Amino acid sequence: MPDHRSPAELSSAAVHDVRGSVGSIRLAVTSVLADGDDDAEFRQMMLTTIETETRRLDAALSGLQALTDALTDSEQPERVDLGEALRQAAAQAARRQVATDVESLDAMTVTARPAALRAVIAALLGIAADGAGSVILAAKERENDVVLRIARGDATAVASERALVRSLLAALDAEATPDVDALEFRLPR
Repeated sequence: MPDHRSPAELSSAAVHDVRGSVGSIRLAVTSVLADGDDDAEFRQMMLTTIETETRRLDAALSGLQALTDALTDSEQPERVDLGEALRQAAAQAARRQVATDVESLDAMTVTARPAALRAVIAALLGIAADGAGSVILAAKERENDVVLRIARGDATAVASERALVRSLLAALDAEATPDVDALEFRLPR
């Protein structure tokens, strides 16, 4: 079912989601500082957590920018060559250290705002990759829509229930579909 929250509600939910990464980083830094030099293994674990959460935060901040761009985009929806839009989104994600293997791109079109589509897909690729790494992006046609699936290259689960992800999908008028291991959603044709 489509998400009909206002732009302010979508933004607020996304910002709240991003604050989770900031909280995790602060907790890990506080733990390292409180521990001193007593436990090298614990210190290494906390530093690894800080690095991971910093990458996630970077991806989430890119997602916030994409959300803002999509919510303020005044373009009217039009027929968009999905293959070209996905290749451009993958190139944009590559500049943020996300390698994307783009699969299943026949001649498909969707109805979308082109700039918003590219920005949101690039942000979703970064979020799915946890800020760095690789993802697999596939598209397939269904009856009245196209289903996009973003899976992590290492086959671990994508955090698709995050408020930021839901807000980004809502900004595209896309509808999430249930998938345990990947981020999957429908775009109108």
